[in-house]
Amino acid sequence: MPILLLLKYFCFLNGCRRSLDDGLNAREASLLHEDPRHDDEDQADQDAITDFLQRLAQQAASAADLAVSVSTFCRAFPFHFMCDRQLRLTQLGRGLARIFGGRGSAVPSLFVFLEPELLEMRFDHVVAATNLPFLLQVRDDAIKHQRYKGMEVKGQMVHCPESETLLFLGSPVVDGGLSAMLRRGLYISDVPVHDATRDILLVEEQARAQDGLKRRMDKIRSSIQEANLAVEEERQKNVDLLHLIFPPSVARKLWLGESVEAQQHDQVTLLFSDIVGFTAICSTATPMMIETVGDAYCVASGLRKQVHTHAQQAAWMALKMMAAAGQVHSHDGKPIQMRIGLHTGLVLAGVVGVKMPRYCLIGNDVSLANRFESGSVPLRINVSPTTHRLLVQTDGFRFEARPRECLPAGFPEQVKGTCHFLTAFIHPKLDKSEPLDAHIRKAQRELRMDASQTWLA
Repeated sequence: MPILLLLKYFCFLNGCRRSLDDGLNAREASLLHEDPRHDDEDQADQDAITDFLQRLAQQAASAADLAVSVSTFCRAFPFHFMCDRQLRLTQLGRGLARIFGGRGSAVPSLFVFLEPELLEMRFDHVVAATNLPFLLQVRDDAIKHQRYKGMEVKGQMVHCPESETLLFLGSPVVDGGLSAMLRRGLYISDVPVHDATRDILLVEEQARAQDGLKRRMDKIRSSIQEANLAVEEERQKNVDLLHLIFPPSVARKLWLGESVEAQQHDQVTLLFSDIVGFTAICSTATPMMIETVGDAYCVASGLRKQVHTHAQQAAWMALKMMAAAGQVHSHDGKPIQMRIGLHTGLVLAGVVGVKMPRYCLIGNDVSLANRFESGSVPLRINVSPTTHRLLVQTDGFRFEARPRECLPAGFPEQVKGTCHFLTAFIHPKLDKSEPLDAHIRKAQRELRMDASQTWLA
């Protein structure tokens, strides 16, 4: 259609308008119904049209005789211009007219020829380069607004020998899509419908929209991955916390939401400790008391894993707790005093509660272990007869016997023996001056205890 419009534009005589229209319409019909068998007829039609156009080109007329008016042509090709042999403008498209605003009348005063490189800005030099694409840049001193500064127009030059003029048909060079075009003061309507620049702009906008959607999807994917990592970290924290509070088998069932049945353990050594005068120390401390939890501490050895050294591990822990307490002083400068009780017996272990589960030990021997602690004296470790019977199997434990009357109420009478104070642990092969840790490590190596067997629960 653009070619047909140009042909009609250059039909000069009113008397030839009808003949040209008929010829062009016939040519359009033949193009729509081409048949390979009629190649000779098509060639004859083309020759006839060529002769007809050559005869029209030799006939001159006024602008009023044009088949297409100047205003229509300027609207159809907004970025075109025509100039005479002196390169003076004779016609200017609407798009270029809006840019220049009537400034300048010669092509060199409005444009800088970037491509092709001309030896001299002359009419014949431009005609010699009509087979090359032209890239023109508007001059800064010729534009109406600064937003058009540096604007480039790309197109082709057409030599019109019948009027000795040059016709430039072009379109603006737009880098950056529609947004850059708007900053230039141009609109999509400024680009002719038949111009490929319009399609390129729309494709760029679609690609930019797809890129924006892809970036948003990538951002959402990254946020989901970060959320998954955060959830995984929180899950691992919960798992680690459960393993700190519960044995691994119980922690796994709780994490999976399975029910945990109570289990009976026949040989478990229980340790109960208490800080002497803890309530009095808290009452005289300067920080405000928010809540009193208590100072009792319960340890169960041999509950998580059945080992034959559960009594020894509990006894060693009691000795180290007593030594550590002597190095800590209260706010009034007095050393912390502890009372510890040890007892070995049968316990029932299970989880109590759903929303806030707790691992509890139930049984008469649990109460007896607590009573051995309360029946002790400050800075002493009170050991029951059942625990004493297991500790004497390992050389190094030092005891101080107590009368049977010191046994707590409710202790089975059929169990022989009496309670003892555990005073120290000294390995027979080490000097007494060695620290307690050295004696304990020596005994552990002899008992072939690895790290997994020294866990107290």
